[in-house]
Amino acid sequence: YYYVCYGRAGYKTMSDHYCSTPYYSAEKINAAVIEKLKEYILNPHEIEEYLNYKQPTNFGDSIKTIQAELSSIDKQMDRWLNAFEQNAIDSVILSDRMKKLSDRKAKLENSLQEYEEQKQKQHDDIVRAQEVIEFLRNLPENWDNLSIDIKRGIIANTVASVTVYSYDNIAIKLDI
Repeated sequence: YYYVCYGRAGYKTMSDHYCSTPYYSAEKINAAVIEKLKEYILNPHEIEEYLNYKQPTNFGDSIKTIQAELSSIDKQMDRWLNAFEQNAIDSVILSDRMKKLSDRKAKLENSLQEYEEQKQKQHDDIVRAQEVIEFLRNLPENWDNLSIDIKRGIIANTVASVTVYSYDNIAIKLDI
């Protein structure tokens, strides 16, 4: 198998000019790409940067604030009901106050649910990232045992571009 420039192969939809770049052995180019991927994976600095990028946002303070406000609203609603039961206010005032408090409570409950969902999603993302990192750490030893489909999937999801100038000069841009 060989790689060839679109311009040389005559793909007019991919390139509008003729390319005189020679054919390159797919085996040699693939080996260079895999080697670059292994170098990246074995670089602890790169892995540390990735994990730092995935550090959790602290939703705890926002959640506690919302929960405290919800508790306060519940107490206010109880006070208004008690005032009504003691004939201190009429039903129109009670209805107006309870509607405002209920509307605010509904908004806060929606916000709380969104924060909880974001917190769970973030946790799931971090767990997945750690699983991916662990998989990648073991990838160099296991590469030869993987199926061709898995190898293709890994390369398709991690390599942004490969530019071949010569066998000694291959530029590989990873998208990790």
